[in-house]
Amino acid sequence: MNEMVKLAEINGPLWFRSLDGNGEELNLKEYARSFPPFIGMKPANLTAEATKATGTVMINSLALVETLTDTSQWVDWALLCSVCAH
Repeated sequence: MNEMVKLAEINGPLWFRSLDGNGEELNLKEYARSFPPFIGMKPANLTAEATKATGTVMINSLALVETLTDTSQWVDWALLCSVCAH
């Protein structure tokens, strides 16, 4: 939960203005310094993506947090996000 709160901070060191000026990008070096990995080094082929883009979802906050923290639902969300992104 601490990580989610820090990531949501406005004007925090974890984010910088994107090159096109239309959004913010995650500062991966600052993120790695702030949140060291719990299970060792990440694989070389693993990529990280993040956004502070906003949208509206029709779900209450408790259900949303439970869904985002339930690893068994990540596969379904990843598939949905990849479809929506294209």
